[in-house]
Amino acid sequence: MTDKLHLFKKLSCQLPHDQKLLLYKLFVDNPEKGVESIIDIASQYGLTLSKDEVSELIKAIDDGD
Repeated sequence: MTDKLHLFKKLSCQLPHDQKLLLYKLFVDNPEKGVESIIDIASQYGLTLSKDEVSELIKAIDDGD
């Protein structure tokens, strides 16, 4: 998971600010759709994630890992 966490953080840094805001709003309004959007975006950057992995990665970032 450490490699995916590193790649997930790197991907987050690469996303345009506007796209981050849209993802955040979507995630707040409909968490399931937000996770699906994160999976779609990650796949465009060559990072394959499951819904559980997205949840774990977000939690890890929130926990400061």
